[in-house]
Amino acid sequence: MFKNDAKIIKMIVFIIILLFNKSLSFTLSMGGNTLKNVNTVRLDNQQYFRLKNQIMEALTLNEINVCGMLETPSKETFGDLDLLYCSDPEINMQKVVKDLFAPQEIVTNGDVISFDYTNFQVDLIKCKMNNK
Repeated sequence: MFKNDAKIIKMIVFIIILLFNKSLSFTLSMGGNTLKNVNTVRLDNQQYFRLKNQIMEALTLNEINVCGMLETPSKETFGDLDLLYCSDPEINMQKVVKDLFAPQEIVTNGDVISFDYTNFQVDLIKCKMNNK
């Protein structure tokens, strides 16, 4: 098995757990705050997917379970990137974001951490797991 195959399998398992495990529930709050101190840009398809892969790989290498939303196939440009994540409650995600991506601005709104990376807005949306 190749290294990338293991990552893909891990991501598929993570998504299956999120979607189908009846003992697992999660709440999802969308961020309403946008970055106010950074001028962000829109990215074309190629730039967007390259950046998405970079961010997901960096988070995965730091033991953050992350998955992306499905994009509309015909969409030509993107104004932000939304990623779902689950992590150990002991992990300080703001510190992880600062250390990995060195953003100019971070805005937290409930379970959403918004930040800039190469002048593009990224929203990390936390999935809360409850084993009730």
